[in-house]
Amino acid sequence: MKEQLKILKKHILTGTSHMIPFIVAGGILFSLAVMLNPAGAATPETGWLAGLAQIGLGGLTLFVPVLGGYIAYSIADKPGLAPGMIGAYLAKEMGAGFLGGMAAGLIAGVVVKELKRIKLPISLKTLGSIFIYPLVSTLVTGGIIVWGIGGPIAAIMNGLTN
Repeated sequence: MKEQLKILKKHILTGTSHMIPFIVAGGILFSLAVMLNPAGAATPETGWLAGLAQIGLGGLTLFVPVLGGYIAYSIADKPGLAPGMIGAYLAKEMGAGFLGGMAAGLIAGVVVKELKRIKLPISLKTLGSIFIYPLVSTLVTGGIIVWGIGGPIAAIMNGLTN
């Protein structure tokens, strides 16, 4: 059990370390735009400061998908990246936030890892990591998030926020 928790921690820390630069860059650029806004402490709506705020929001918008993608990548290598990012994006869009992104990354990584255990014929082996695994695991992960755990996690996040 202790070894499993250590492995889980490793995967989550991989995702977190890849996510941090998005938060730092996005947060600082967005903060600068708000701080320099002559209208006061509000998001600028016009001019170059609005553009700067938009750039900052880009980084802040991407951090959850990057977290999920790199958690899945840590578990299942490259074929886990797309399903992890897509699943985490779906979780974010449903309001499941950071916790939903982590769950999506873990689910995607495990699904891809299990799919990779299925022996493919030689003729399909090259398609496995770039087509079959990402496609099937994105469908499975996305389905679990959209039709399963996304709503409950969003409710938990909403409760924590309130």
